[in-house]
Amino acid sequence: MLKQDNERLSIIIKQSERDRIAGQLHDNLGQVFSTLAINADLAEKLVDKNPDLAKKQIQQIGKNARDNLSLVREIVADLRKQKLVQVLAVESENLENAKFDLTTDNQAQAFTWPDNIQNELSFIIREASANAIRYSHGNLVRITFNEDSDNYFVRIKDNGIGFKNKANTSREHFGISGMQTRIEKLKGSFAISDKNGVEISIPKE
Repeated sequence: MLKQDNERLSIIIKQSERDRIAGQLHDNLGQVFSTLAINADLAEKLVDKNPDLAKKQIQQIGKNARDNLSLVREIVADLRKQKLVQVLAVESENLENAKFDLTTDNQAQAFTWPDNIQNELSFIIREASANAIRYSHGNLVRITFNEDSDNYFVRIKDNGIGFKNKANTSREHFGISGMQTRIEKLKGSFAISDKNGVEISIPKE
């Protein structure tokens, strides 16, 4: 478990640097493009030589500036997508505070999976951890990551009382429905049982 925590912390440091770069892109380039758009709009009103041609050129400058600002924001949003390493580090602490242990298998392999898959799985791991804390009456959550040539696989299981024996709360069923919806977006399969816990399969593109 200590080795796993160290792996997470190492990658968190790298991710923090990515977040710092993303912040600079947003603050610096975003400001530049915003200013460019404002100046172009002002110049459009002030031009008095060949106004028709100048107006078309300036309109294009404004459009390009706004388009590039949108692109920068998309890049920043992509850089800030949730990574599995971040969520595992946070949920490990949350579970520890609730007197649970978190153990994982093949986590380093999963850290290389596509960003969109890591992003969706991050939400699912958070929800599954919360459910374990609220309803399982256990003290261990185990997450296993695997893959083959065609699919990514995830199993999330706790050592609690089992799904069928849990209280049928609307909050819990809403959470499970949300997890299933996220996997369906990735054209994957989602199953839950007392024996195996949550089992997920996601096809590779």
